[in-house]
Amino acid sequence: MPPSCPHAVFTPDDSLVVGGHFYTSAHLPSTLEGFNLLEQKQGISNESLEDSHYETLAEIFSSYDKVATPEEVKRVWVTCDLFLGSRTKPRPTTSRPTTSRAKFINSLGDFYNRAAESFSQEPE
Repeated sequence: MPPSCPHAVFTPDDSLVVGGHFYTSAHLPSTLEGFNLLEQKQGISNESLEDSHYETLAEIFSSYDKVATPEEVKRVWVTCDLFLGSRTKPRPTTSRPTTSRAKFINSLGDFYNRAAESFSQEPE
């Protein structure tokens, strides 16, 4: 199941269901879309965005363009505006932006700029 796919879990008996966030290059754009949706509409999920989620994404974007294929970089690059259009916007559940979210936004912005620079060097 891809990230941010709406779903429900039903079992006829009591059970323990483990989920979470999985970061893969193939699904990074939908991960960003899902994080944006969770920031906008916290009530649609029983999950919350933790500082560790933002910290993990900040680390991923600090070097993503160095390890991903050019096509993967382009697919992620087009989703960056979900967050970069409002760099100082706080999460709806807080009164101010968190340090972890700010680190993620800065890392995403740096990735965005590096990727844009690499696109300008591609042959036409």
